[in-house]
Amino acid sequence: MVGPWLEELLLKLKELADGILVAGKDGKVYHVPPDRGAIEYLINRLVGKPTERVETEVTVERVEVFFELQARAEMEVMDYELGREVSGRLRERIQERFAVLSVEGAEQGRAISGPSTSCLGPGEPGHAE
Repeated sequence: MVGPWLEELLLKLKELADGILVAGKDGKVYHVPPDRGAIEYLINRLVGKPTERVETEVTVERVEVFFELQARAEMEVMDYELGREVSGRLRERIQERFAVLSVEGAEQGRAISGPSTSCLGPGEPGHAE
């Protein structure tokens, strides 16, 4: 149980954060510099521990994989919910619309690459054999 000693422990921690004087075995008094760990602990307790920044390298390949997996999941759900025939027609319509938007984007000066074909089923327009 820390409760009864909490005030004393906090004072000792504050002393460490400030730096302390220590008597050496040779009888001399030495100044111990402030303890960085004690300082960080006190700051984190008073104002909260800062969130750590996690950096992830985003590459074109990772984005392509993400969208390919999303397209595959959408295809599987559409096949299950609507049946392969209806979902196949929907994919055709989506590809046609994508083509129109790609042309419009190119006319506006935005480069848009074509849709991934690896998630298309056999016999579907644009399927990569």
